[in-house]
Amino acid sequence: EISACLVGSEMCKETACAAGFRFNVAPVEAQYAACTNVFDQYGFVLELGGYAASDVESIITEYNAALDEAGYQDVLAEFSKQYEDWKASK
Repeated sequence: EISACLVGSEMCKETACAAGFRFNVAPVEAQYAACTNVFDQYGFVLELGGYAASDVESIITEYNAALDEAGYQDVLAEFSKQYEDWKASK
């Protein structure tokens, strides 16, 4: 996929280094679904400023703990493995 970007006053074309890569969630489907649920619980509310400023740090700590409990590290490891394998095949 080629996207246009503005550099100074000239247009240039760049191709993202991961263009064409597709993550296969099947090996970590349960963990991915659990992480999606955690994001639904915390992510949008954090992004939209739904917590008091004084609570944000503790909420982020809770969010990270909930993601880890949901299997985020497994998803990340699988994503990294698939990406590195894909990149090596190019």
